Amino acid sequence: GDDTSLQVHRGLRSPRATMKTFLRAMNADPPNIDRAADCLEPPEDAGPAWDVVRHDHAYRLYSVLLRVRTPVLSDLPEDPEGTRFTWYVHEDGRIVLARMQKDDSEKGIWRGQWRFSGSTLAVLEDLYRANAFDPILPEAEELGYVERLSLGLRVERAVPAVLRSEALGLALWKWFGIVILLIFAGVAFVAGAVGARLLYPPLTRIWRIDAPPEDAGRMTRTIGGLVMLYALYRAIAADVLLLPPGLLSFLYPFSRAMVLVALAVVGLRTVQILEHHYERSDHQERLRVAGLLLPLLESFFRLLVGAILIAFFLRLLGFSQAAVLGGLGLLGAAVGLAAQGSLSNIVAAISIVYDRPFRAGDWVNLDGLDATVERLGLVSVRLRTFYNSLLVVPNSQIVSKAVDNYGERRYRRLRHFLRLRYDTPAAKIDALCEGLRELVRLHPYTRKDYYHIYLNELTPSSANVLIYVFFDVPDWATELRERHRFLIDALSLVEAMGIELAYPTQRLLVEQSGAEPDAEAVDFRDSPEDEGIRRANRLFADTYGDPPKERGPVIIEEGPLVAGFDDDGGQGDGN
Repeated sequence: GDDTSLQVHRGLRSPRATMKTFLRAMNADPPNIDRAADCLEPPEDAGPAWDVVRHDHAYRLYSVLLRVRTPVLSDLPEDPEGTRFTWYVHEDGRIVLARMQKDDSEKGIWRGQWRFSGSTLAVLEDLYRANAFDPILPEAEELGYVERLSLGLRVERAVPAVLRSEALGLALWKWFGIVILLIFAGVAFVAGAVGARLLYPPLTRIWRIDAPPEDAGRMTRTIGGLVMLYALYRAIAADVLLLPPGLLSFLYPFSRAMVLVALAVVGLRTVQILEHHYERSDHQERLRVAGLLLPLLESFFRLLVGAILIAFFLRLLGFSQAAVLGGLGLLGAAVGLAAQGSLSNIVAAISIVYDRPFRAGDWVNLDGLDATVERLGLVSVRLRTFYNSLLVVPNSQIVSKAVDNYGERRYRRLRHFLRLRYDTPAAKIDALCEGLRELVRLHPYTRKDYYHIYLNELTPSSANVLIYVFFDVPDWATELRERHRFLIDALSLVEAMGIELAYPTQRLLVEQSGAEPDAEAVDFRDSPEDEGIRRANRLFADTYGDPPKERGPVIIEEGPLVAGFDDDGGQGDGN
């Protein structure tokens, strides 16, 4: 029947089997304390501290068994049928084995198992105190049974009797132990912080992390707190002070939750250090990727801290682990139904991080609006417009619309016309075009493998020379500077060659005979291309030196760079 189910372990199928399993587990060296604790029936009000208290109960029960009656297995029935078997009766209480009548997967109980009953555990403290200092029965020693005590029980037996007297609900030695434990926690905090302080500089050098000094202080304090909380958690889990179950029901889950919170805060601090590192980094590609991914990780760790605290308080209120998980699942489903848009934004954020259509600092066009990407969050993207206003766009709208990412351009185009007067000699126009091509070849940020400079149009008022050039620059500010320098050099070359620009007007020209020739005039007809190249090189050398000084990207020292602003705060033309 159901009693022969595989869920009923053979070691718990009868009173004799349960006693045998318990004695073997406790008499092992070291004791198999978890297996022995499985022979105990959890009380109805077993809280989160049961994982700790069950071990202490197993040690106490074993100590009592060896002192009140010789545990002869043949004295216990082998028959799995029945409901209860009383093994020992005393005025301080009874030791009873009971057959489990129902399944309780939360407590690991299956119908048909025999366990030491909850009523036995309720009087176990009185039985232990009445017999703890008595010697083990000689018959038990002859059977090979050896005393096994937890660290807390050994400490309790070792302290003087005067320290075992109670004050404010706890024995005096436990109060002293609490003081020592707090001192130990302080030492653990200092040791963790000092260790982290010593390891932080070499680790940042190895991983080439450049973060502000204050980040080191925050991280070392967080590591120190983590070490302190873990030390307290291990001490509470070991039940060194034999604290009352009611107090343990709070301290044990609280210390465990605080360790998890500390781990999440360490992750948060790590993300913040990386954010500060990439903010100070010159590597534009990594900076842009970090600007999208790291804010998501920061939000994740903050949500993780909140989830841990919510789960702790639910457990503290008496909810089982399964109930907590189920409740969080139902809460998530309810929140999901109430905020489907927010969930779609979170999914869209993951999609943006995976596909990377843009990065922090990119100049994008969204629905005809130009803006710079500042930050990606779990729900929305923050854009800074060229009017310096902040635009917050839900992630779901970002992934559903076409985004023109100017920041992903490899080259920035310059398309311009130089409008020359019709009286400009053809040879000079040839020389000017070749001189402008030489400027393209000389400028450090221009694309050298693709450009066009030719006489392109003859309009009613001018002969137009097309300048079709591309710049290979990292950002818009550097593009503006290089466009400025190239156009200034082009105008200087026009001026040096004695060429005048045309205006869209009609003019009456009167030719005067006998005019003196221009002292700077040069006959361009023999080799206009060579003359244009010669003049462009002389102009470039006079302007930038020979050899020319290297020009890096634009770096604005005061305040952050906001791409896309001109002097009056209006929108620039990036072409």
